[in-house]
Amino acid sequence: MNIFSDILSYPFRGSGKYILLIGAILSLVADLASLAPLVGGIASLFLFGYFCAVYFKIIESSAVGGKEAPEYPELSNLMEDVFWPMLQIIGVMLVSFGPLWGYLIFAGKGALPWITVALTALGTLYAPMAILAVVILGYMGALSPHIVFPAIVRAGWLYLATLVLLLLIYGLQGLATHFLAGWFIIKFLILAIVSMYCLMANGRALGLIFRERREALNWL
Repeated sequence: MNIFSDILSYPFRGSGKYILLIGAILSLVADLASLAPLVGGIASLFLFGYFCAVYFKIIESSAVGGKEAPEYPELSNLMEDVFWPMLQIIGVMLVSFGPLWGYLIFAGKGALPWITVALTALGTLYAPMAILAVVILGYMGALSPHIVFPAIVRAGWLYLATLVLLLLIYGLQGLATHFLAGWFIIKFLILAIVSMYCLMANGRALGLIFRERREALNWL
């Protein structure tokens, strides 16, 4: 199967349909819960961490040759199973987009558009490979530039083409959000499904990049 059609069809294959459905329901619960200040905030935080764990498990399964979505992660230890994946994702985002946020804070209203665009592009290029490195190598230090930038070069056109595909998918998610702005409950339901689809496709894409470029990356 072509790698790109594999990514796009992954959420609908085998057990992926159940992961997509259950994940969409949980995402819908999180969206509705966020309407309640305190309880909603706690529930949203927990579900965000759990989705990070699901995302990591999809990457790991795809990286070792899995053809369908894995089962949902078990929750035997909240810190390790939920909050640690969430902290890893936050760490990756801080390193990837920290230069952009720092520049915008420092420059304020004087921020130059071309620098803003360049730093946004850099973070967008850096983040997926940093996530893949953290998941595969298993430690936060793997998001270091001396690991991530050579990996991007070694993954070559496959990484760049996959990144474009993911950007298109998230672009469609953005359009769906815009067009469904006034639909309330229907909006929450559709966007919950779309969000879960994006998460699964993203995880599958990163796992396949490692599987296809394992020897070139030379991480293990």
